[in-house]
Amino acid sequence: MGFADYHLSAPLAAALQALGWQDTDRLVRETAPSAARGHSLLVTTPPSARYAVPTLAGLFSRCAAGGPITLLACPESSLHEWAAAVAPLAQAAGLSFHMAAGASRAARRTKAGGADVLVAPPRVLLALQRRSALKIEPEAPPQLVLAWPELFEPEDDLEPLMQDLPKTAQHILITTDPNAVQSLVQRHLWKAPAFGDAPRRLTDAVCKRVRTVVVPWDQRAAAIPALLEVLDPATVAIWVADPATEVALGARIRCEIPEASTVSGDAPPADLIVAYDLPSAERLEQLAAAGSVVLMVPPLAAPYVGRMAPGHGSLRLPGVLEAEKSEAATRRTGIAQAIEAGPPGGALLALAPLFERYEPTAVAAALYQLWTQPGERAPVPAPAAPAQPFGDIPATAKLWVGIGKKDNVTANDLVATLTREVRVDRADIGKIDIRELYTLVELPARDIERIGRAVNGLTIKKRRVTARVDRGRAGRTGGPSRRAD
Repeated sequence: MGFADYHLSAPLAAALQALGWQDTDRLVRETAPSAARGHSLLVTTPPSARYAVPTLAGLFSRCAAGGPITLLACPESSLHEWAAAVAPLAQAAGLSFHMAAGASRAARRTKAGGADVLVAPPRVLLALQRRSALKIEPEAPPQLVLAWPELFEPEDDLEPLMQDLPKTAQHILITTDPNAVQSLVQRHLWKAPAFGDAPRRLTDAVCKRVRTVVVPWDQRAAAIPALLEVLDPATVAIWVADPATEVALGARIRCEIPEASTVSGDAPPADLIVAYDLPSAERLEQLAAAGSVVLMVPPLAAPYVGRMAPGHGSLRLPGVLEAEKSEAATRRTGIAQAIEAGPPGGALLALAPLFERYEPTAVAAALYQLWTQPGERAPVPAPAAPAQPFGDIPATAKLWVGIGKKDNVTANDLVATLTREVRVDRADIGKIDIRELYTLVELPARDIERIGRAVNGLTIKKRRVTARVDRGRAGRTGGPSRRAD
């Protein structure tokens, strides 16, 4: 068989070959023809957009034949990575392509019909939907690609957009962790065939030969000289996932490190193998057999590597500690300037009781920690409940939770999660209405937003759930419907 047997157009087949893919590669054989025929798919790959190229090639073959627009939703931190994977395929297929970091320009492009392929974070697609810039025609709905939805932020939930897509719309979900997206799959892709494999755990012998260094996607090439300066190997090979990257990176690296070689297939024996792209488990075994391996891992891919190679070592490049020291010095300067300018009276008034109870240094350290760590927030007392027209019965609201009877969830499961994980008083939990696909929980209205944010992303019955305030009668499709304006 050849590329022509996979329903790929000749230009896209040529583009796949130029990117190092063969018609015998498993992902090409399995995902390209299914995507080209319009089937919904669940594809599990390592966390690199490069592994989604065969699936996208099949999808774009359908687009080039007069198919609908393709929407690719990806985490904002990997937007450029996905755009780089899409661009050569869109160009080969003759499709117009737009990467949207914001909604304004994207709205103009989509309203003018100037984008066949739109790559954007979920928040941008939701903004376009709210602006009516995304017109969903039942007879030609958009093709939706969800790239690494397990890494979406809680506010990036695409449920409103997906509910507007008819059941005939093509959905392609690309994930690095199928267990983390089971709830999404069961709602929208429960009949879709699954391809690829979840990362398997490597042997301890392989893990001992693997170390990682955390580097953002766009800083990998610049980090290689610093990495080699730290390790100083006698021989080094840099492994990349495709020949195109091998040529471009090789030309850049050889200027600074003449002795380094780049390779996209089997790595030759070397003292050090630097994996510029994240390999599959099978490829990592081959790299570890050739030499000691250092994986260049973007922050979002750390969980994948942890599942595949638990117990691996880690490295810290020079410059990181220096940058942190410089940032700390900058903060100290700012604090000193504020002190010299005279502390504001309101701040002293608020802190005076704390100075009486604790050492001033402890108070200052706690404030500094709250200031510098984004995950920490000073506890804010809940506002007093507004006066109610019917005695002191508090106002209530309903929380929509994306898990239901099909998941074998019980009221006790919901109560346990709310009381143990979110610290909700058991007395504040009202009626729990478990439907087939979702559950409605009655809670105090004054706390409903906070509770919704806390529940969103938690795991219940081994499923990661979404949660949000129900703004009206729950729709039959499983998500909270909105009141008509």
